[in-house]
Amino acid sequence: MRLMQYRTSLIALTIQILMMIYFAVALPHNIEIPAHWNLQGDIDRYAGKTEGIYLFVGMNLATFLSLYFVPKVLAKKDERYRKAMYIFPLLCNTLISFFAAIHIFTLMLAVSPGFAYVTLVMNTLLAILFCAIGRILPRIPFVTTIEIDPRHMEKWQNLWHRISRFAGWCFVAGGILFFASGIVQQFIDPRLGIINMIVLFVLAAPVFYSIFLLISGR
Repeated sequence: MRLMQYRTSLIALTIQILMMIYFAVALPHNIEIPAHWNLQGDIDRYAGKTEGIYLFVGMNLATFLSLYFVPKVLAKKDERYRKAMYIFPLLCNTLISFFAAIHIFTLMLAVSPGFAYVTLVMNTLLAILFCAIGRILPRIPFVTTIEIDPRHMEKWQNLWHRISRFAGWCFVAGGILFFASGIVQQFIDPRLGIINMIVLFVLAAPVFYSIFLLISGR
């Protein structure tokens, strides 16, 4: 895999590192940086300057290196993984861009803690992530290290194709609902968590669908 396939990740990491340098200088040492949100969209944990600025960049770099080098190792150990290699740049670009955007947003929140549309922004970023993953899932080929009778290989490939395509649509639907929840929660009590529960149900649907297909033998 060529490094240029990861150019979106490299751009996102470059921007994240530049923002890290800026905020490392601009923010005071006793600053509190948002580090976690609950399902209602409320900040329930803050990080100090060291964790909030440097740790998240390190985690994103580690994620990039893992998604860049691990597939190469797998492909060398077993050639069956090679036909799935094109998925890793897509997945890496999606995750790295999302984590970089979240990190930069939290640093901005540390400067402007009274920002009124935190839930809307967070849910919009999550919506983009889920929709992007939804586009990737149907493209993942059927790869297994388990020996399967060649007579049944086509059946398992078709089953995987149906499940991955259904899961892709579920993730896209989950993304749309995440975005909708960000808008609705501006007007209703976010503690109700109604749309969040719908999102969780939609994401669990592929599991139930795959069990149904296996049991029914379709």
